[in-house]
Order: sequence, then C-alpha cells, then structure tokens
Amino acid sequence: MKKTIFLTAALAVFFCACVEEQTVEKAYVTVEPTSVVAEYRDTVIDLNVSSNSSWVLTRTDETGSTIDWVKVTTLVGKGDRQMSIRVLENPDKTERNAVLTFTADG
Repeated sequence: MKKTIFLTAALAVFFCACVEEQTVEKAYVTVEPTSVVAEYRDTVIDLNVSSNSSWVLTRTDETGSTIDWVKVTTLVGKGDRQMSIRVLENPDKTERNAVLTFTADG
C-alpha cells in the first residue's frame, strides 16, 4: 500500500514539473509600413499585418476621437493578413492625422 501511494505522489510531481516547463508565447501584432503619408485625394495603402493571435483595429485622430475617413477591409482578424486601407479625399485641404491601433489578444 505504501508503494502505491509513493508512486502516485511521484507521478503527480513529474506531471507538475512538465506543466511548469511549458511556456506561453506572448501575443503580438506588427504592421508594415508603420507610417504613411497620403495625398489629399482618395488613396489606397496596403498593409501587412503579422500576428500570432487575434487582433482588433481601431481608427482615431490624434486626440483619440473615432474617425470615419479611413476605411479598412476589416476591423478584426487573426494571424497574418494583407489588408488595404483607404484614406478618403480631404475636402478641407488642411492636414489631418489618423492613428490606426492594432491590439493583439491579451
């Protein structure tokens, strides 16, 4: 009886040691290019997104307000993807800035 209990305890310790050795890769998302300059007219720009997880894209101006003058092919995705953004014509001809933020899951 004592041998069985010892063996069970030894297996439990071995199992726990194996679980601790597993590493979880941190979620990431990268985008190329990281910065673009668009003309005043409609402009389409291709982006390459690389990620090991799910991601969400938000579009804001430099003050943090949501914008609708940058159109994207998707706001959510998973893994690697090539996508296009469309910067709509600027009717005011004054400079405007958009911030596209890709947030990886976790």
